[in-house]
Amino acid sequence: MRAERKESTSCFLDTGPAVAPCSARLVVRKRKSDLKRIAASAAVQAGWNVFLPQQYTYSTDLKDVDPQQLSDLWERTLGEKRSPHRCALAMRKSFAFVLVIVKEHHTETSNWRPSLVNPGTRIVGVARAISDGEFMATVCDVAVDPDYTGRGIGRKVVQTLVRNMKLRGPTGFAAFPPPKARRFFFMLGFRIDKKYRLMSYEGKGEFPDLRDEQAKLKGARRESQGLIGKVTGSQPGFDSNTSIAPEGVAETGE
Repeated sequence: MRAERKESTSCFLDTGPAVAPCSARLVVRKRKSDLKRIAASAAVQAGWNVFLPQQYTYSTDLKDVDPQQLSDLWERTLGEKRSPHRCALAMRKSFAFVLVIVKEHHTETSNWRPSLVNPGTRIVGVARAISDGEFMATVCDVAVDPDYTGRGIGRKVVQTLVRNMKLRGPTGFAAFPPPKARRFFFMLGFRIDKKYRLMSYEGKGEFPDLRDEQAKLKGARRESQGLIGKVTGSQPGFDSNTSIAPEGVAETGE
């Protein structure tokens, strides 16, 4: 008996002319409640980023200066609106400065602008100084982002600034703090200097009333005595013989 030969055949279904594949775009519309939930989740995450331990970078490099972030920071803390261009010039012409930088990603709910200089970072503190490089250096524009206050950033940034300047020549250090910031400078070792008083030029050429001037000076002395009563002892990194002049002039020297 001969073995039957099995043949395999292929069948094709004729469907007519070829049809080009089509692609459909699926549009998913989220409800308002979902959007609110997403925004709330992002806000919570941003809040945790602030409270979780973070590593701060204290930089003295001009390459890390973000003029726009500095402009926003000084406006939020000092209430002074400064253009980014002038902020860049001020930092470039400063005798010394210290930036406090933290790694933080910008989100839709962030109340600060993303960095164009170092993406994924945020400037949360700054202090700078002007000086002749030999005798006196003036600390100014000290600012800490309100989201990062209470963590010792302000104290550390001023101490770092003064320590760096001591290595470069100046032996005296002054500050011009507003009334609300005087206690902060007292905690750092600054004291009121009764020998000097800040005078701002107005160009009027009028002789002031000496009685008013003496009354203001007495008030500054009373304030100095009150602050000294609250703050005792020298601070690490500063000299014990430090001073703050009336009307906001603070000074420390060797």
